[in-house]
Amino acid sequence: IPKSIGDLDSLKVLNLGHNEKESNKQNSSEDDVKQLNGAIPEELGNLLKLEVLRLEGNQFSGGIPKILENCEVLRELYLNDNKLEGNFPAELGKLPLKKLHVQNNNLDGLIPSELDVSKELDLNSLLYNGNKDLRAPNRQKPIDAEKTALKLCWKILGGDPKELINGEKHDHSRWKGVTVEGYRVTEIDWSNCELSGTIPPQLRNLPALTSLKLSKNSLRGEIAKEIGLLGKLKKLCINGNKLSGEIPQELNKCKVLTHLDLSKNELYGDIPTLDQTALQVLNLEFNELSGAIPPTLGNVSDLSELKLNNNNLSEEFPEELGKLNKLKLLYVHFNGIHGRISSELDKMPVEQLKLRYGSNFPFNSNYKSLYSKRERVVGEEIGFVKKCWEKMGGSLLLGQNDQLKAKHMEQLFNGGGDKDIRMWKGVEIDPISGHVSKIEWPNCRLSGVIPNKVIGKLIYLTTLNLEDNKLTGEIPKSIGRLKNLKILKLKNNSLGDGEDSNGEIVVRGIPKDLGNCTALEYLSLSNNKLGGRVPQNLGHLKQLKTFKINSNRLNGELPEELGKLTNLDTFQVDNNNLEGVIPKELDESPKLGIHDLQYSNNNGLEAPIRDEFISVESEVLKECWIHMNTKAGEKPEDNKNSTTKLFNGSSDEHSKWKGITIKGYRVTEIAWTDSKLSGEIPSEIDQLSELTKLDLSENKLSGEIVPTLGELKKLEVLNLSFNELKGEIPPEALKTCKFLTELSLSNNSLTGDIPSILGKLSELTICKLNDNNFSGNFPSELGRLKKLRLLHVHNNQLDGKIPKDLDNKPQPIKRRNNQKVNKKDKEVKKPKTRKLDQKAVETLDLIFGNNHTLTAEKRDKAVEEDKKALLACWLKMQGHEAAIEAAAEKMQGEERDKEKDRELLERKQNESLKLLYDDVGDSDVNQWKGITVDEKGR
Repeated sequence: IPKSIGDLDSLKVLNLGHNEKESNKQNSSEDDVKQLNGAIPEELGNLLKLEVLRLEGNQFSGGIPKILENCEVLRELYLNDNKLEGNFPAELGKLPLKKLHVQNNNLDGLIPSELDVSKELDLNSLLYNGNKDLRAPNRQKPIDAEKTALKLCWKILGGDPKELINGEKHDHSRWKGVTVEGYRVTEIDWSNCELSGTIPPQLRNLPALTSLKLSKNSLRGEIAKEIGLLGKLKKLCINGNKLSGEIPQELNKCKVLTHLDLSKNELYGDIPTLDQTALQVLNLEFNELSGAIPPTLGNVSDLSELKLNNNNLSEEFPEELGKLNKLKLLYVHFNGIHGRISSELDKMPVEQLKLRYGSNFPFNSNYKSLYSKRERVVGEEIGFVKKCWEKMGGSLLLGQNDQLKAKHMEQLFNGGGDKDIRMWKGVEIDPISGHVSKIEWPNCRLSGVIPNKVIGKLIYLTTLNLEDNKLTGEIPKSIGRLKNLKILKLKNNSLGDGEDSNGEIVVRGIPKDLGNCTALEYLSLSNNKLGGRVPQNLGHLKQLKTFKINSNRLNGELPEELGKLTNLDTFQVDNNNLEGVIPKELDESPKLGIHDLQYSNNNGLEAPIRDEFISVESEVLKECWIHMNTKAGEKPEDNKNSTTKLFNGSSDEHSKWKGITIKGYRVTEIAWTDSKLSGEIPSEIDQLSELTKLDLSENKLSGEIVPTLGELKKLEVLNLSFNELKGEIPPEALKTCKFLTELSLSNNSLTGDIPSILGKLSELTICKLNDNNFSGNFPSELGRLKKLRLLHVHNNQLDGKIPKDLDNKPQPIKRRNNQKVNKKDKEVKKPKTRKLDQKAVETLDLIFGNNHTLTAEKRDKAVEEDKKALLACWLKMQGHEAAIEAAAEKMQGEERDKEKDRELLERKQNESLKLLYDDVGDSDVNQWKGITVDEKGR
């Protein structure tokens, strides 16, 4: 590096890493390849604004210049993989480094203590291994101790050591469920790991731990008291195990604990005094805890969730809990607690505090069950529900027949009497709020009217289902008061029919007040007798997903405001007297498929946008099918009958046609594989602009690949393999297909170069171009395809080299198709498959044989060496050479024809090699007898 580089006094970034001469590398020996070398110039210390210095991967020698201490804003320093020597300069400890890589040199001494203990330099930011004797003692000792502790803890918990290390023996920050900040272990998450041991006391050797999660395992024994020594612990979650014993009082020492979850175990005894003021969540539900709720919990001022339900707790509910003004959830149900809920908590509205306190049956019969003022709410709503059922009884109650009325009410009470509403037919009480949340009375022979005054008072209703009855009259306007209503089902009634005060028959419509139910997600008013116009207020129902008003007497135009209902996935307005057009936003919505948006049998109601696309794309599909069924010399009009196979018995509905997939109302996939097509691919196919998959494989298509395929910009899969296509791949056919993940053109008669444009298809993972007549050099641009996992280019006429970036990827493991399974193996339980994560090795299934001169340096070299060794072993173990020599000795000096011996040996070797090749030839070593190739291709 020239000394004059120190004159660039405004320089912030200097990156000279991995410099090597590439131009003659193919024809030069390793020694000829020159890298940057010599000493690192002292003048770099003049670059006072330097923030990043990268000199890694060269041949620099000498020491690290102390004068770099002048670079006071240096954040990143990469000197790794050089030939540097001497002690690491102590002066560099003053630098605010966040990255320091000096591994793989010949350095001695110590990393400066300021850097050694720096929290800014974590395990992956400070790398110094692979040196002569360079050490970082301040961090190495705790790192080694914590790695030992982790291994021991995992073992005591019953885990497999290999599963913990996860293939990363040295870097414990990549171990299963382990989080390292700086160089200390701060979090462990070993939930759902099928652990069945005990909680190890050695956890105390991880003093920086802030979070410990061992949930949903099968851990046994008691909770280790040593957890109390973890002074920085904020989260402790060991729920969902089989732990027993008492909750250790030592947990009180964890003063910064915010989350404590010991639920769903077999813990017993009293709840200890917990006075951690930072505690926000305490979950002890589903255990066998007894005694009283500690009044001291009222001092845990930040507590927002408290779950003590499903235990054996007794005594009176402590008034002190009323001080917990941040409490949002309190569950104490299914215990033996008596008394009353603290008045301060009782006053909190349902929206602020979720409270469950029911099913508390005191163990002492002198006490009454736990009581809350919220029970009064249920008492009010009992009357409202009874009134609704009575009014909707209809003809059963005419004449005030007491016997019929009593029978009708018994159907509602469902054997639970007139007080226990929780037993009533189709009525559901929200366990937290105590309000009536659901009324579901479908098919109950109700024939009266929905009472307007009463139904609107059940303001906490989330579901009202009255479908399949004989209800008449109007839909009550008071339903608009039900702000929590999510589901309204009134279909299959006679709503809309009725009489006015003069006895005249009138037809009523949908009340505009329904637009106030802004939480509504499901609305079904189908098959009634509703008339008039659709109210524009329904456009306020922004959460609505299902909208069904079909089969009524509605008229006029649909209001434009319905276009605001962007969450709709079902819109049915068919069988009415509607006119005009479907709102544009719904007409073009991809969420509303052909069967989701129904508007037929009206008074001229149209959906012009989708109607146009459906019409055009149906015609295009027919033309393409006919074109690809027309052989050379034939006319397309003579093959119109071929569409019978396409229509699949449904000529009017293209969503049911052979191999067609519709998303929304657009054609997105064509799968006409093995359909006996024998014509050419038509250029008109570009009109199917939403196409993501085109599979025309295993046919007899001829002609060339049409350039218009490039207009299919959303294409992800293109499979034209096993046809009779010829000519070159037109670059414009793939240029704009940026989302293409799979390209299969194998087994055709394609010629010319492989287009370099393929290198720009960054999403490509599968590329099959084998068994064609491609020629020319293999394009180096394909080396840019980082996501490529399969590349087959064998059986062509290609030259050149496979790019290094592809050649360096290991070959995936392949199993022989004819591999026999041992009977014993069948009894062995299959191990659980692990999902590949980002740390998994990225492999490439690369096949490139049977070309002109195409090579892959790394793969070829390794495979050839192994093949030679295998051949030598096989032939040596066949013993032919030794047998011929032994025969010669028996001749006792008689002259032998050496040429015949050589021919005999060659013939026998060839015969034995056939056994080795296992009838697949000598090219694919993975198919040889008894041979398995590993992920490195060896």
